[in-house]
Amino acid sequence: MSDEPMENSGHTEGMQGSVSESLLTKLHQAGQQQADGNMAEAEQAYEVILEQEPDNKFANQLLGGMALQKGDFQRAHKFVSKALAVDPNNEELNSNLGIVLIKLQRLDEAIHYFNQALLLQPGYAAAHNGLGTALREQGNTEKALIHHIQALAAQPNDHRMRNNYANSLRELGRTDEAIEQYSTALESTYGDPDTHYNLGVLFESLEQLDRACDHYKKALKTDPNHPEVNFNLGNVLQSLGQLETAMEKYKKVIEVMPDHAKSHVNLGHALLKSGDKKGAENHWRQALVINNEFADAHVNLALLNFELGNISEGWKGFEWRNKAESYGSPQRQFPQPNWDGSPLNGKEIILWGEMGLGDEISYASMIPDVLRQGGKVTIECTQRLVPLFTRSFEGAEVYAAPYAPAEDGHRFYDFQSSFPSLGRYFRNTVGDFPSIDDQYIYLKADPSQKAYLQEQLKDISDKPKIGLCWSSNLVKDEFRHFYASIREMEPLLSLTGVDFVCLVPANVDDDIATALIECGVTIHVLEGLDLKQDVDGVAALLSSLDIVVSCLSTVTELAGALGVRTLGFIGENSHSQWMGTDDVLWFPNTHYHAKHKSKPWKPLFVDISLEVKNILELGG
Repeated sequence: MSDEPMENSGHTEGMQGSVSESLLTKLHQAGQQQADGNMAEAEQAYEVILEQEPDNKFANQLLGGMALQKGDFQRAHKFVSKALAVDPNNEELNSNLGIVLIKLQRLDEAIHYFNQALLLQPGYAAAHNGLGTALREQGNTEKALIHHIQALAAQPNDHRMRNNYANSLRELGRTDEAIEQYSTALESTYGDPDTHYNLGVLFESLEQLDRACDHYKKALKTDPNHPEVNFNLGNVLQSLGQLETAMEKYKKVIEVMPDHAKSHVNLGHALLKSGDKKGAENHWRQALVINNEFADAHVNLALLNFELGNISEGWKGFEWRNKAESYGSPQRQFPQPNWDGSPLNGKEIILWGEMGLGDEISYASMIPDVLRQGGKVTIECTQRLVPLFTRSFEGAEVYAAPYAPAEDGHRFYDFQSSFPSLGRYFRNTVGDFPSIDDQYIYLKADPSQKAYLQEQLKDISDKPKIGLCWSSNLVKDEFRHFYASIREMEPLLSLTGVDFVCLVPANVDDDIATALIECGVTIHVLEGLDLKQDVDGVAALLSSLDIVVSCLSTVTELAGALGVRTLGFIGENSHSQWMGTDDVLWFPNTHYHAKHKSKPWKPLFVDISLEVKNILELGG
């Protein structure tokens, strides 16, 4: 909907002399039916004409235009090509075939036909417009802009051509100019749905969701059933937390286009947020019926399977994550075969982390399982983890990502595997996860740093030390309910006989001031320790604390991997990490307190404070 390069075609003027009187009459009748909106009857009439004269240029041209409007691009290509074969020097047919080829993503061929049209008529606006669109889709937006300007020079009042010019400006990041051009287009056709749609896309990209929503709604006033507009509006509404209205928009898309797999996936997300896990599962499965290669649907079902305790099934679907648009897992190009779980004795394998620091730490819990296989292990991880992993995984080589000799194939390995993919072989049931009786502590803090930080903590007082993390460096609106405010943590902060130490890897000076003013509590910040970048230093600090209380974050995962007694809190009452249980399985010394996201935090922190008192044997 964002581009409309095709000019209206199908005029029947000038047919005399080239068509028999009988066919001419039938063409006019079919054209009248088309003009009256009787598209099925018109299409049938054109096909009857082609039965009598298969190469009739006008019937082929008009059927091609109708097929294009219906989105049947293969059929459009067939008819427009036949019309062009009869009249190869027709600039309109060359241009229209270019448009069809854009829809088929055959861009080089499309450019050829637009250029052919311009050879026949150098100032032909429709061909410049279409050529600009094809060039932009090829990534040559600067060159595309030249042709859109030439199209507008020939037809300055054509709002569709101005739209396409604005689209190229938007692509180049010339946002203000793009808005100006869209606004100019709206001056001549205020209710034009394409212009409103394009403005919606622009404002959505700028994260101005209210303005995007406004333009999508205006587009739907003219075309209430349009799938692209309804889909985008559904996405914006879901981001704004308006789940019921968002679901209505996705359902409208599915009503018009039952095979719109992305609408099934996004409707599933909205249903899951509304608490309807079964409904979400049904729509994700429907998306896979439509397209079994749809990676996002596989990953969504995998995470739901983890949450429901279907662990083995979850790992299978989770292998689609590096192909999923909505999942932050990069596609890596290791030439070595994926490890298949076969014996590693005498073999070499490279293991590599993905999906962020906390995930690397969590899934690294399976590296000891690999080391016990007897093979030679190389580990590629985030630079910040190299010292910690080198110390912790004795016998393994550890390199910062990207480790080029492995990914380029210059160093030999029998196998490669990402950390999460190890789960298929080591964590298929609840019983496969470590218990408190196992050797579950797999990361080791630096002893010298730990001793240094312990001295700093002693300088504060000899009271037990509780590490606190209640926020993150980046808090997305979608996950804001995971985090508590300082005021909501008051039942914990009211504990006496303890010291609190800040573990938040962000500037929380205002929160610390609030705790002091309103709760009379000092949350200590250790000077000289970068809580975001210095992972080895943070590990030493965590190992020096008596208890860690934290939101779901890298802090809980690192503390758990170090074996520190950790009490987590979360604003959801289930999570995929819990694998169908009521607590996190990866770290036996970690316990989560959970609540429904609509419930208040205070009762949860009352429970946490009681547990802290019991662990530390505090009186009162």
